[in-house]
Amino acid sequence: LIYFIIKFTGIKSAGGVCSLAHPGKDKELPQLLPELFECGLNGIEVYHRSHSTKLIKKYTKFAEANGLLITG
Repeated sequence: LIYFIIKFTGIKSAGGVCSLAHPGKDKELPQLLPELFECGLNGIEVYHRSHSTKLIKKYTKFAEANGLLITG
């Protein structure tokens, strides 16, 4: 988690937006979404070829509930 905090800080200080790419490819990332949001996550890749319909719905719901950008 500290890795993401450091990266998010650098990205945001440069005027960037922090978006998580293809979270469904890593078994641990979906569980970390609430913490990543608290650390400054701005968006999530909802649509990716490896994401099942169930994951797409889950990520869409999370993004909409937290005001995150939806990418993919």
